[in-house]
Amino acid sequence: MFDKLNPMTAIGILGAGIIFTIVTWKLVANKGWIRGIALSVGGALALPVIGLVALFLIAAIEGTFGGLGVLVFSVFLIWWSYS
Repeated sequence: MFDKLNPMTAIGILGAGIIFTIVTWKLVANKGWIRGIALSVGGALALPVIGLVALFLIAAIEGTFGGLGVLVFSVFLIWWSYS
């Protein structure tokens, strides 16, 4: 799986971090600047770590269970994030 990663993946992760930061600023701006800055910086720093952990998990699951395992894992993550 890691041989398929390219610069577009890094650009996508960076774009997601920027969008996350903008949304966080918008949602938390009414609660104070210091709290908004702290949440934005913490979220921006945590996002690449979460992305790398997810990539390693997907690669490990793909190696063990194949494509169906990755599909089940992705569905589980989506369900967990919205519940």
